[in-house]
Amino acid sequence: MLKQVIIAGIGLVPFHYSASETLDIEMNEPRAIVGVQTSSSDKNTRYNNSVLNVDMLMPLSADKNHLTFVNVQTSYYNNLHWLYSAGIGHRNVDNNIVYGIYGFYDKLRSVNANDYDRFNLGIELLAQEWSVRTNFYFLPNTSEKKIGGSTTSTAVITQYEQAYSGAEIELGHSLGLEGLTGSVSHYNYGNVIKGNKLKLGYLVNNYISLTTSVQHDNAQGTVVTAGLSLFMGSVPSRKNSIFDRLRAPVVREMTLPVFEYETLVPKSKPSVDVISALNESMEAPEDDAPPPLVTEEPADDSIPLDLLAEG
Repeated sequence: MLKQVIIAGIGLVPFHYSASETLDIEMNEPRAIVGVQTSSSDKNTRYNNSVLNVDMLMPLSADKNHLTFVNVQTSYYNNLHWLYSAGIGHRNVDNNIVYGIYGFYDKLRSVNANDYDRFNLGIELLAQEWSVRTNFYFLPNTSEKKIGGSTTSTAVITQYEQAYSGAEIELGHSLGLEGLTGSVSHYNYGNVIKGNKLKLGYLVNNYISLTTSVQHDNAQGTVVTAGLSLFMGSVPSRKNSIFDRLRAPVVREMTLPVFEYETLVPKSKPSVDVISALNESMEAPEDDAPPPLVTEEPADDSIPLDLLAEG
């Protein structure tokens, strides 16, 4: 394969590489993906987002049978600011199947602007026509977080959100048309948030791909997403060879679904005993009562008439 490199002061100089040398060069070349997507939810408008994604996969060690890599991912949500992820992984080819394992640390933010730390362990099997991916998500802190509240004439209402550890499994397959793939996945977070996702992807050429997905769960409702991605560096092929599978992007969930709920505490009415105590406290104590009025008649010193008559 003919390669051209730039040498300062000389210009373009052609070099010929053997097939194995070309493969080694391409295997060790970083791959960057820049994507944009938009989402719409029928249940919670806070999930209506436009997102910019940047995904950089950088090989640490690679040949035609294995790949050890670091992966940096970041996303910008129009109402959630930047989200960050960094991970490391390893893939190995055996009998035309890629076996992979990876781990990530995620710094995420919920739709209610609360920050969370999350760890992700993933396992993948990638063949030329099909794929199986499993992701486990671990949150060190799953305690509830207050997101709002209100007070009525009869009750105090407090709103909370809660995130959970969980897992997701995805089954994918090529769909006949070159460059077209589909997948179905199921996810479960803490046995509270459960849902399914259907996704289609189409690699237009070596540099552009289109994706669309529909998912539904009890937290987000039905969410429809459409996106476009641009590949740079080591670009994929529409033939979806094992070499392409070895360099395929890591597929995992970057958003953080949370379950929202509220508590209602009625305003209590004072009891009869409390009302009586309040009334008694308003009465003047006996020690402070005014002195009683003198009602006795003055003593009579006069001598009765009948005694005078006897005398």
